[in-house]
Amino acid sequence: MLFVLAHIPEDPNASYELMFERLEEIKVPIVLENVVGFSDEQFLDFYHRAKDYLGNKIAGHALDISHRYVNDWQTWLNIPFELVKDIAYVHVSDCTKTEDLHLPLGLGEMPFNEFFSFLKEIKYNGVINQELKPNGNQADKIMSSSLHCIKPFSKAKYLRMKTRCTLMKPLLWFQRTKFKNVIDLTAEEIGYDYV
Repeated sequence: MLFVLAHIPEDPNASYELMFERLEEIKVPIVLENVVGFSDEQFLDFYHRAKDYLGNKIAGHALDISHRYVNDWQTWLNIPFELVKDIAYVHVSDCTKTEDLHLPLGLGEMPFNEFFSFLKEIKYNGVINQELKPNGNQADKIMSSSLHCIKPFSKAKYLRMKTRCTLMKPLLWFQRTKFKNVIDLTAEEIGYDYV
């Protein structure tokens, strides 16, 4: 396990100190994620308090770019320098200007290529995790989303994955025709149907 991910408590009555006490018991490096509804100033206050309390247990910032886009789509890439230098982990998914939908890239409004250019500019070389909630008909969209994530960073890996995706398309067509009754269900709905 590389990291444990935690984020600022979303309950206004939550105690930072209690959270930090619990995080202190974890024996894995911790990354702190920005969330929707909290400004950079609020997150930085939390981030500094966590680093003061937990020291080197805090491995850095878990950047959820969709959360930044929903918080303020006009300034979403104006990330404070002290957070940029601490980016240890990235969550990416597509969204609208007002809602974090966890869509595969290309299905929302976020200009994700601008974000990938930003990552290249800062020479980011860590984990990029697609945090998706697809429906039963989006396997091809997930593959395309993965291609979007790889293309800016490695042409060789992109071409290998694109070849694999091309070979998978007939299987996806078969899956869509055979399982028509689950095509429009979300992952959660499919799970509930089989419990």
